[in-house]
Amino acid sequence: MNLSKVAYTLLILICTVVILIYTQELVIPFVIALIVWFLIKGIKNNLRKIPFVRKRIPGWAQGAIALLFLTGTFTLMVDMLVRNIQQLSKSLPQYEANIEQSVAKINTVLGIDLMSKVKGFTEGFDFTGMISTILNTVTAFLGDGFLILIYILFLLLEEKVFGYKLKAMYPETNKYDTVMDLLNKIDKSISGYLGLKTLVSLFTGFLSYLVLLIVGVEAPVFWALLIFIMNYIPTVGSLVGTLFPAAFALLQFGEIAPFIYVL
Repeated sequence: MNLSKVAYTLLILICTVVILIYTQELVIPFVIALIVWFLIKGIKNNLRKIPFVRKRIPGWAQGAIALLFLTGTFTLMVDMLVRNIQQLSKSLPQYEANIEQSVAKINTVLGIDLMSKVKGFTEGFDFTGMISTILNTVTAFLGDGFLILIYILFLLLEEKVFGYKLKAMYPETNKYDTVMDLLNKIDKSISGYLGLKTLVSLFTGFLSYLVLLIVGVEAPVFWALLIFIMNYIPTVGSLVGTLFPAAFALLQFGEIAPFIYVL
């Protein structure tokens, strides 16, 4: 019996992974739309704390204001990302020569022949291609923007009638109250997590921008935005987001000190 449960569980997991792989073009925009929807709800809840907004502005208008605010913020971020990526793509070729200089200094300080080992890696590593990949990813994400917007509008419209549909599914008051209580707890937990995570990410990105600006790393806005976005990924995201600008500082200056300062 236990083996059967394990087999069924593995089968369900495999089927879920396969479905997600083949439907990722639809699932990923929906997940992003779901996150944006929770952010909209968080902004609406904060707007309702203002007496004038709570009394004078209807719920649909509050949602529209929140959506416009997020759209404007996202558009500004994408514009800054594209500008900084273009700037970096022009500067990267002149910085690639600094790698050998940095490795030579490490070789001298540590007395280890790293040049031969690292040289093969750097020759095969296309930094310009890396930036182009990031740019293509941003472009592809923008291509899904319309689908994400459709999902968001659907979620906003469905929010109004969801309670009636849930009541039809659970006509008994006890079951309905239990399900609603559970959904409200989930809603508050996710909204609270996203709100706190956004504030922490903003604070982290701002402090990172100041450090990068002081050290003199090129395109500090781009790296700060990258850190802000990566910080949403638990544990690993912050580490990866920090390593990229630190490695670029080594690439730009050809010295170990800026790498250590940024890191």
